[in-house]
Amino acid sequence: MYPAVSPCPADLTSSPLRGSLARLNHRGSTMTASLGALRRRDLELLFGRCPEGVFAQALELGAGDGCQSEFLSHYCRRLLCTEYNEARLQRRSLPGVEYAVLDATDLTSLPEASFDLIFSSNLLEHLPEVEQVLVGLRRLLAPGGLALHCLPNPTWKALQFGLYPAMKARALAWRLGLGTPHRSPAGQVGNNPSTGTVQRSRGLDRLLPAHGQSGDTLAEFRLFSRSSWRSTFASAGYTLLHERELQFHSPYRLGCPEILRRGLSGLGLACSTAYILAPGNEVPANALHLLP
Repeated sequence: MYPAVSPCPADLTSSPLRGSLARLNHRGSTMTASLGALRRRDLELLFGRCPEGVFAQALELGAGDGCQSEFLSHYCRRLLCTEYNEARLQRRSLPGVEYAVLDATDLTSLPEASFDLIFSSNLLEHLPEVEQVLVGLRRLLAPGGLALHCLPNPTWKALQFGLYPAMKARALAWRLGLGTPHRSPAGQVGNNPSTGTVQRSRGLDRLLPAHGQSGDTLAEFRLFSRSSWRSTFASAGYTLLHERELQFHSPYRLGCPEILRRGLSGLGLACSTAYILAPGNEVPANALHLLP
C-alpha cells in the first residue's frame, strides 16, 4: 500500500526601449503558458510507441502542478505522483492516479520492488547526494522495472549563462510597470529547502546563480554533461539502456518561436536529455517500447 495521501544609465522609459522590454515580457508570458505543452511534447517523444497501460505501477517524482502526470497516466495502470512541496502538488481526478507529499530524498515509506517505472523530469539536478538517492530508487524498482530521468544538458546551461542579461532586463521591465509579470507556480521555491545549501563561489553566484544543488554555475557545465550523468548512474548500480535528446527551448521562460524550436530540435540541438536506465544488466521487456 502507498502511504496515506494528505488532503488536498539610459532612459529606460523611452519609447523604443519600452517597446523592446514590453515585447520581451510578452514572450515570457507566452512561454509560461506553453511550458506544460513543451513538457508533454517531451513525453510524446519518449512514450510515442508505448501501448496504453503498458506499465502496471509507476512512480512520478517531483510531479509539481501535474502538467506531465495526465499524459503519463495513459501508459500506467496505476500512477503515484509525488511532490515534496504540498503547495505545488495539484491533485487532478484521474483514473488510477494517486497523490502523496513525499521528498525524493526519503522514500523509505514506499514498499520495495513495487514499481516497474520511475519517472522524473528536471529533478535530479536539484538533489544533493544524488547518487545516494538513485540507490534508494533502485530499491523501489520491481524485477523488470526501469527508470527514466529527463535532465538539462550543457546546451541548456550555455543558454542559461548567455540569456541571463535578458532575464534581468525582463525583470527590470516588470519593475517599471511594463507588461504583466508571469506568475510562478504556486509554492515554487527552487531547490528543496530541507536539503540545506551547498557551498558556491560567492562572487560568481551573485553574478550568475547556479541552477541546481550540485555546485556553482561553472561546475554545472561539467555536471550536466552526458559523461557526468553516465558516471553517476553507473556508480548507483544502473545500466544505461539509451539516451534520447529531447527539444530545444529557452531558459527563464523567455520563449522561442515554434518554427525555430522545431528546426533546431530537428538538427539535434536539444536542451534536455532523457536517460533510460535498468537496475541490472538485462534489458526489461517494457524498455523495448522506449528504445529506437
